[in-house]
Amino acid sequence: MSSTSIATSATSGEFVWSPGSFTLGISMAIDASTIITSVMLWRRAAQSKYYLWLALVALCHSIDLLLGNVANANMLQTTEGTSGKVTVMAADINLTASIASLFFAWIGGVGFVGLNMSRFYSIGLARMPKLSKVLLFLSIFSALLCTVNNALYVLAYMRKQDTGDTSFTEAVDLMFSAWSVFDALVNGAISLAFVTLLKNLGQSTGGQSLRRGFADMLRRVTWILGFECALIIAANALVSIAPSLDPLWSSIYMAESIRLRMFCLFLLTLSRMLKKKVAASSAQQPGTGFGGIGGVGGPGATSTIGGLQGTFPLHPIGANGKGGVLTPQGFSTGPTHTTSSSQGIHSSSGDFVSPL
Repeated sequence: MSSTSIATSATSGEFVWSPGSFTLGISMAIDASTIITSVMLWRRAAQSKYYLWLALVALCHSIDLLLGNVANANMLQTTEGTSGKVTVMAADINLTASIASLFFAWIGGVGFVGLNMSRFYSIGLARMPKLSKVLLFLSIFSALLCTVNNALYVLAYMRKQDTGDTSFTEAVDLMFSAWSVFDALVNGAISLAFVTLLKNLGQSTGGQSLRRGFADMLRRVTWILGFECALIIAANALVSIAPSLDPLWSSIYMAESIRLRMFCLFLLTLSRMLKKKVAASSAQQPGTGFGGIGGVGGPGATSTIGGLQGTFPLHPIGANGKGGVLTPQGFSTGPTHTTSSSQGIHSSSGDFVSPL
């Protein structure tokens, strides 16, 4: 979508190719898929806050994308010969849309690294305390950099409107790319730590209490996390090295949308790895549900962490919203039956696993 003046009619007799509109549609469709899937999984997974958190981040990303395109489109005529009143109106609309876009971008940026760190910290603190604290510090630092960068963007946009100078905006653009790469590396480090934690979990339990296919799911998680990190770095490298190829930063928006969708798949895979199925008769008994555990998972499931004989305390953040440490008595020790239908329904307890 061009930043120059365009027709304001709703329809046109001719097709006009717009790369910006094309990538906008793809990114919005991916975000919509992430939001819908996250909300559905939130409703089915004992209302785990992780899924709802992810849906909120994806929603803010969508609003940021829309407002950013409104600001870039410049729908009102601002070319030479237009009255000063209309020109000022166009500039005010663009500034307002840009600042509003920054607000939702800030929520999305801080929200994602917070989600990623919270997900790891809740179960990693007990087994990797030093590493968890280092990653927490890096996450907070990344959030602070995001806040400072967005504040500088506000000043840059205001300066651009008042003086027409774009040098400050270009400098802040470089700062954003630097932060985005740093943030991707921080999230990659968190993800790598989580993969290491899962490997240790598999070795500690000897595989006896893990779900069938745990090793395959671990490999799947590894490439998912690596891909999403590499995608963000590649998109930022593109707009920095060859800015004329993507002046609207559509590649970054699309990469962020794909990352959110991949993270939703990661949460779902993680929920299947950190639980074992119980027999149908046991699943119906009081106290064997998943609500007391929280986190990512589903009804009728118990955490495989129970096989560690209490050496892996978990802070519940699910349906009851209360923190604490689970004891081995909180886990079911019933036999496992892990058959699944082609629709993603486990026959042992009927819990839903989305066939992503």
